Amino acid sequence: MISHSYKFIYVWIMKTGGTSINWALKDYGLGKYGVPKRTEEQKKLLNPIKHKRASELIEVEEFSNNWDEYFKFAFVRNPWDLLVSWYNYDKRGYRKFKKYILNKAWYEPKHLFKGCFDRISDNNGNIIADFVGRFENIREDFQYVCKQIGIEADLPHKNKGKRGDYRKYYNSAMAEVVEQEFAKDIEVFGYKF
Repeated sequence: MISHSYKFIYVWIMKTGGTSINWALKDYGLGKYGVPKRTEEQKKLLNPIKHKRASELIEVEEFSNNWDEYFKFAFVRNPWDLLVSWYNYDKRGYRKFKKYILNKAWYEPKHLFKGCFDRISDNNGNIIADFVGRFENIREDFQYVCKQIGIEADLPHKNKGKRGDYRKYYNSAMAEVVEQEFAKDIEVFGYKF
């Protein structure tokens, strides 16, 4: 999402509260998902816009022309919790969570999800967002964002799941797969199982 009036760019990472954040900011961005009408080239690159990496967004003129001067933010989430949420949202044909994890179902051509760090870093491994909020503190961190961009907005809770503690979904082998696959998120953001 991009807003020229409030000079912000929101990098939407899947399963980090993005639907709620987009809903709260919808009146401040441009068009669907905060993007103006696009050329055919931009449509190919930004389809769908909401889950593109920051390094992909910066390649689009609408974003690159404003990247340095706009406030850029994203939200991250504990990878073990994120994958339980993703599984419950879209099982991708997997009836058992164990197979979903052991087969690394999140790493498929549509998303090639390598973790939250990958979504907000450049090709040199530098975070290119000005602020990285945490799903675990979404209300407080969202209010910080609102202060930075000069708006007042309430954060609704959209797409709320009913699943309980993510830890109950894992055995030690499954937890280890996530630890290995999302080592960078765990290191950079300090997540623990």
